[in-house]
Amino acid sequence: MRRSEPFFVGRHDANELAARYGTPLYVFDADVLRQQFRAVRAALGPDVGVWYSLKANPSVALARVLRAEGAGAEVASAGEILVARAAGYAGAALQLAGPGKT
Repeated sequence: MRRSEPFFVGRHDANELAARYGTPLYVFDADVLRQQFRAVRAALGPDVGVWYSLKANPSVALARVLRAEGAGAEVASAGEILVARAAGYAGAALQLAGPGKT
């Protein structure tokens, strides 16, 4: 089997990550995530809160990065609440969304 050309996610060779962890594999570059979050925050200004919907990607690691950047967490299920709590969210940093919640 011929090894494909190197493809990097951040500083990491995607081929090596796939060999180590298997596929399918989802890899995110936290530096890019931070840059994008900061761009959104700058575009919206200081009076607008930014909330990440854990429904989009319920990754504890991603949520931790966004919490550290100052994002709130929008949750719609008990599972998403558990992810948010594992990422360090609590209290006013959590927003519950969806119909029929008590």
